[in-house]
Parts: sequence; C-alpha cells; structure tokens
Amino acid sequence: MKMRKLIEKHKILINWYQKKFNLSDYQLLWLVFFKGVLITIIFFKIFNINKATPRMKFSNDLTIFNSRFPN
Repeated sequence: MKMRKLIEKHKILINWYQKKFNLSDYQLLWLVFFKGVLITIIFFKIFNINKATPRMKFSNDLTIFNSRFPN
C-alpha cells in the first residue's frame, strides 16, 4: 500500500516538472539519463573508484599490501 502511494506521488512529481519546464517525454528521458551519468561520475570521484589503478597487489610470499603504501 505504501509503495503504491510512493509511485503515484513520484508520477505526479515527474509530470509537474515536465509541465513546469515544458519538456517532451523524449527531452525528459535525456535529462534524467545525463543526470544519472553526472551522479555516477560524482560518486566515483568521491569514493576514488578507478579501475586503471590496482588497489591491492600480491607479492611472491603472498603477503597483501596496499599499492598506495609500497614497502
């Protein structure tokens, strides 16, 4: 029951923003897509997530150390 109310309020809010900024459905979809991309980039920057730099390395004797603090 609560979930149904949340969904209805969300639909009303989306329709309100769409009318307020005079956006078509297509424009609204692109807007929320780029908003998601922007939020993802900010999230990755805040938590320093980067696949290019390894977080942990294994030495020959199987001890684990952080790549930021080399021996």
